[in-house]
Formats: sequence, structure tokens, C-alpha cells
Amino acid sequence: MGASNLRESLETKMGHWAAEAREHAEEIARIESLFQRLDGLRDREGRLRHVLQCADVVMQEINPEWVAGAVKPIKQHVHKSSVRPGQTTRLTLDILREAAAPIPTRKIALEVLRRNGDETPDKAQIRSTVNAVDSTLRAKEKDGIVKHTDDYGRSWFIAV
Repeated sequence: MGASNLRESLETKMGHWAAEAREHAEEIARIESLFQRLDGLRDREGRLRHVLQCADVVMQEINPEWVAGAVKPIKQHVHKSSVRPGQTTRLTLDILREAAAPIPTRKIALEVLRRNGDETPDKAQIRSTVNAVDSTLRAKEKDGIVKHTDDYGRSWFIAV
């Protein structure tokens, strides 16, 4: 092996090692920052558990039939629809293109959920999807893509 080939090979290897070392340093920094947050998170979690226990006691005082832990955890500020972002618009317009007659918002939303694989959605999913479909249709109406009937309980169709 010539000196230039050896130098090129070694430089390439050194580049790989340097990149690996940088990745490890970044990972170590990330883990250390998470570790520093650990005590604060443990304190907050303990405080929240205490607050929840107190709230359960108050709820049992107000309503003796209250069952502790009956409330489902709800994350704040998250995408609540079971339909991925962007899919609502695509599916809504697909449904309207395939329709022979104008369709009400709720029926469009139920079909969006069905095409998304949600055969038995709960009330919250339906409400969220109806709102998303309605918002999509209003935006597309401003763009001139869809129109609606003027009667109560608007039915939507593609503007041709």
C-alpha cells in the first residue's frame, strides 16, 4: 500500500471516528440534561399525585357515588383527531369528488373516520372530526373549491 493510499484511508477512518465521537458526545449531553431534570420531574409527579388524591376526596364529598380514578388522563395541546394531519382535507375532498349529491358535514366526517380505519369512533372522535371537516370545508369554500346548499344543515359539493 502506498503512502497516499494509507493517508487517504487513515483520513477517512479519522473522519468516521470523529463523527462517532461527536454523536456520542451529543448523546451524553442529552442524557445528562435529562438526568438533571429527573429530580424536578419526580417532585412534580409526587405533587400531582397528591393533588389528584385531594381532588378525589372533594369529588367524593360532592358526589358519594364518585369512583376514584374515573377520569381519563387528557394531554393538553396535542392533536386530538385520530386522522393524521393533512389526511382530513384529502379524504374530505375525495369523498366529495366521489359523491353523486351534496353531503352533510357529519356524514362526510363519519366517512373520513371509516376510511381512516375507525369503524366505531366515540363521541369525542366524531365531534373532533366533524369540526376538522367543517373547518376544511369552510377554508376550501373561500378558495372556491367547494360550495354548499343554503338550507339548514349545510350539504357540501365540489364546485365545478
